[in-house]
Amino acid sequence: MIRTSFVWEEILILVKAYPTPSKKYVESSCTAGITRTGEWLRLHPLPFRLLESEKQFKKYQWIRARIKKSSDPRPESHYIDIGSIELLPKRLSTEHNWAARRALLEPLRLKSLETIREGQELSKISLALFRPKRIEALIIEPSSNNWTSKQLDALQQQHFFDGDKPMPLEKIPFDFKYRYTCDDTDCRGHEQSVVDWEIYQSYRRWLKEY
Repeated sequence: MIRTSFVWEEILILVKAYPTPSKKYVESSCTAGITRTGEWLRLHPLPFRLLESEKQFKKYQWIRARIKKSSDPRPESHYIDIGSIELLPKRLSTEHNWAARRALLEPLRLKSLETIREGQELSKISLALFRPKRIEALIIEPSSNNWTSKQLDALQQQHFFDGDKPMPLEKIPFDFKYRYTCDDTDCRGHEQSVVDWEIYQSYRRWLKEY
């Protein structure tokens, strides 16, 4: 479905990355989800920490918002009208071994990263779901303690959101990666960055606790 103008959609949020500095939007969080029909959507711009509290959603929560196709050639990429975001009341629970979440996600699951890459050549897809056969390692590598000068300039911009400014965006001094293999005879192993909000927040929390 190509949305050449803004239309209303209900979207289940599945992906929320740790924010990064943005020259245009101060900061932005890579955010993605699926529609009621299982269509993947990447939503931009989404400066999550700068949203009003009543618009700040959780993962596995349905939202309603106006979206339209962006100029990004990836088919899932859409602009989102920040002011239109409405939180729908029910968040999918983890009860009964994630039954409610599995019911929506299992039909979207592909075999492997190899399968996804084969499909990319034809459909240009850039969002997909699969389960590794084996996770071999969580790799934690030191990174810079500070933002670059350009990133700092972006974070110090006056933004277009009302209300109090949040705490300055913290630079996490580590990079995180998974090393894993797929359930695919063609798989030779992969090493992939992890930028989920949760892993960065875990670092911040555990640093204070321990």
